[in-house]
Amino acid sequence: MTPDLFIYSKGYEKLLTEISGLDQTILKFKPTTSSWSIHEIIVHLADSEAQSYVRFRTIIADSSPLIANHDENAWSDKLLNANASLEDALMMIKLIRKINYLLLTSLSSSTFNKTGVHSIRGNESLFELVQIYTQHIGQHIKQIQRNIEEFKSRN
Repeated sequence: MTPDLFIYSKGYEKLLTEISGLDQTILKFKPTTSSWSIHEIIVHLADSEAQSYVRFRTIIADSSPLIANHDENAWSDKLLNANASLEDALMMIKLIRKINYLLLTSLSSSTFNKTGVHSIRGNESLFELVQIYTQHIGQHIKQIQRNIEEFKSRN
């Protein structure tokens, strides 16, 4: 079984469509002090895409793949995602999605059955991991939409 790589390949375009035309005020708006701004969400997505690059290749190539978890909140806080370049983050997402897509479409369907051990979730197949990343941008697009709605309700 292979994941729906067409949907995976469209994640960046959907994200770009969602944020097109947003000004800095909306991009930096945080609904609560503990919430992420749209800017921080996008930088988080870039971090996540970098993780996907390593995780996919680890499962494909390593004989006993171990997949490390990362604390996304700690990454956002300690790596100062609020100050990171939005343009660079978007370029990362676009490039890594493209490179991963080219790799994933070159694989045999049996390769998607290969598994690794995630440090939190346990055994995870390449298929399952690709599904997670296929849905990830869409989940954060919903979060972006909520941020926009909250911003508009206050202004």
